[in-house]
Parts: sequence; C-alpha cells; structure tokens
Amino acid sequence: MEERRLSSVKQAENLIKSCDLTVNYDADYTVGIFYDDKLVATGSLFGDMIQMLAVSPDHQGEDLSAIVITHLIKRALEMKKYSLHLFTKPENINMFLPLGFGVVAVAKPYAALMEWGRPGIAEYCRDIKAQAGEIIRNASAVVMNCNPFTLGHRYL
Repeated sequence: MEERRLSSVKQAENLIKSCDLTVNYDADYTVGIFYDDKLVATGSLFGDMIQMLAVSPDHQGEDLSAIVITHLIKRALEMKKYSLHLFTKPENINMFLPLGFGVVAVAKPYAALMEWGRPGIAEYCRDIKAQAGEIIRNASAVVMNCNPFTLGHRYL
C-alpha cells in the first residue's frame, strides 16, 4: 500500500464517479492510496471541506477511509486549517465518529454535516450566547424577505 498526493483530481475521476460522487475539479489537495500502482481510495480537501472520499468496492472494509481522512487532517494542519467539515450519508456517521468528527446536523435520509477540530459549532454557539449578554424576556424579531423593499415593509 502506498499513499501519495495526486497532481490532479482527474487521476481519481473514475474511482470517484464509480462511487456515485460528484467530482470537484477545483480541489486544493487530493490524496490517493494505491495497491500495486492501482488507485483504490482517494479523498480531497477543498477549503475546510473534506470531499470525494471514495474507496473501491473491492477494498471496502479495509479501513482505507480512515487512512485517507487521517492523511487529509495532517495535510490540513500543515495548511493551518484547524477545523474541517464533511457531508456524508446519515448511515455513515458512525464511520467518522472514531476519527474525532462530531455531528453538526442531520437531514435524514439525505445528508449529515460533520465537523472536526476547533473552533466548532459548540464554541460558536457559546460565543454568540456570551455576546448576547443578559436575556431579555419580552424581546422578539421578525425575519422576512424584503426584496424588493416596499412601503408595506417600511410600515412594519
């Protein structure tokens, strides 16, 4: 087994598509795992997102996803990115929990958003609460689409 950086996402295009994933040709960094010079697993970084994590069906169950994710986390840290995110199917959440990912939100049966590192959603919520200060009991807010802004909107 050999881990190596791919010079282009195009090198992993067939594997990514074979796993029913969308190819993002603008990825910042892509890694591949090779057995006997054959690409069997891949994953990419795009900003703070882990994308296109794909493992050949012949090699699923060999923990190659964990190897790819670990490689991408190390690379992200080298790039001074301390918080990462990924989308996955809700049934795959348990695969990422042991790797340090936490669940941010789930929209069953479609997708789950997960995060790794700090700051995360918990820190963000804590900071917002601290900025809000004392809670006023008789407060309210109106959120509306004012496009275009009309006299009726102004009246409200």
